[in-house]
Amino acid sequence: SSSYYTATYETGRKVVGEYKVTVKFKGRYSGTKELTFTIVPKAPTLSSASAGGRSFTAKWKKVASQGSGYQIQYATNSSFKSAKSVTVSGISTVSKKITSLTAGTKYYVKVRAYKTVDGEKIYSAWSSSKTVTPNPVSTSLSSVTAGGRSFTAKWKKATSQTSGYQIQ
Repeated sequence: SSSYYTATYETGRKVVGEYKVTVKFKGRYSGTKELTFTIVPKAPTLSSASAGGRSFTAKWKKVASQGSGYQIQYATNSSFKSAKSVTVSGISTVSKKITSLTAGTKYYVKVRAYKTVDGEKIYSAWSSSKTVTPNPVSTSLSSVTAGGRSFTAKWKKATSQTSGYQIQ
């Protein structure tokens, strides 16, 4: 019951940041306890993760206010063990292309917002994750010459990580 204590809160508790509450006991109880709590940014919604050539592009819905940027995390497992992270500065940026991935491998992707307060980042909860499987890099055929019962096809080299080509 509040007849045994009074609680005093810091002002500005609608803004992302860390705040203190002081609980002072009274009546049959004595003492004071100071606690802290954190107001975090609203979590963004990951709207899509679309595949590209050895890449994907993550798109999310903008956090309306009280944010400084976003953090994208991606991994080859749903538990995000050994995940990689990319930070996107600016609350208005709502997409990021992640490159140099392995084609044909399923990636799990999620995003969260952050706000920098007094030099430290305060993070929102993570969005729900989505999966995406990057495509192989395509290349263009530069020439085909026929000779007898054979032909010669020439194309531009795709990337240094390409292990083979398929001709159809």
